Amino acid sequence: MNFLVKKLYPYFKDKKYDIFYTQFKTSIEDYIKTTLKYSFLTFILSFISLSLIFIFYLNFYNIVLFSVSILFGIIVGLLTFIYFYIYPSLAKADYVKDIEDNLPFFALYFYSYSGSQMNIIDIFKLLNREKRFGAINKEISYLLILIDNFGYDILSALLQLAQKTPSEKFKEFLYGLISVIRSGGSLKDFARIYAKQNLEEYEIQLKEYNEKVNLWVTLYAFFFITFPMVLLILAFLFSIASGNVNILNSLLFFFIVIIPFSYITYLYMIHIYQPKI
Repeated sequence: MNFLVKKLYPYFKDKKYDIFYTQFKTSIEDYIKTTLKYSFLTFILSFISLSLIFIFYLNFYNIVLFSVSILFGIIVGLLTFIYFYIYPSLAKADYVKDIEDNLPFFALYFYSYSGSQMNIIDIFKLLNREKRFGAINKEISYLLILIDNFGYDILSALLQLAQKTPSEKFKEFLYGLISVIRSGGSLKDFARIYAKQNLEEYEIQLKEYNEKVNLWVTLYAFFFITFPMVLLILAFLFSIASGNVNILNSLLFFFIVIIPFSYITYLYMIHIYQPKI
């Protein structure tokens, strides 16, 4: 195991910080061990499962079916390994999306509190109590830990958070806030301009999303309703005309595997592009 970990380490080292956006939150070495463990486990389970299907449902098992079972296990194990390899990057992308989806609402609340002449640290504490800004709340919690537990002043804490956060949009907000505090500018004016800018971008984002949804609905109606129905009717007519039911059997893979997988991909695309409402 340790030999494989050392061999794979160069390929995983760029995941060092991304791992902390996953549920594992561990070192690279431990994450590689987890990846190998789950990959091997899925290989064994897939191999055994397919072998049992062949034995109990076909009542037949030979070297060819054994080889097919091994190949199936290798493919599933490899897919598991690939998933674990890209999972930290996906988790980080989801975290960034969560921040940027909540940013317009955060900006609006920040503007409403900034007009009350409150201390900026108290503003962040109030915002953190709201618990409605998703990943931004985690960022604010980190900021308050730096201030309350490690004795950072507000400028140093904001600078540290700006260097840490993976979101470029939130980073832009933090650097703008640092600039206003250093120059003694108006916090309310900065918050008003920033909130207006984000709400305008959010409105554009909603319009673009509505246009994409219209296209996706059209594609959904064609690929998941019209096309399968037409294909099934044609296959049924051809099977009757030719007297060959194998035509219908040949569509099983299409309806059982390709259609469900395509539908899952379709739902995932909607999840990626859907703005927070």
